[in-house]
Amino acid sequence: MKIAMPVDDLVTKMREYFTSESSYPFKNENPFRLDLFSSSQMKSHGENVAAQHELLKTKQLDRVLNGLMIMKK
Repeated sequence: MKIAMPVDDLVTKMREYFTSESSYPFKNENPFRLDLFSSSQMKSHGENVAAQHELLKTKQLDRVLNGLMIMKK
């Protein structure tokens, strides 16, 4: 990714954005950490995801290893 402005200008603009007194919608939101799972919630979520997972019946080629083998040639 190419940045078209000097780093100092970019940092200044970011500082202005995050420290300005303007009322951005996100400034009134609760901190993100309140949305994280507790360990018991994460365990329950993992069990639910695993229960929905379906194993393939046929053998599949490992795409990563196959790609590496092609690149190696």
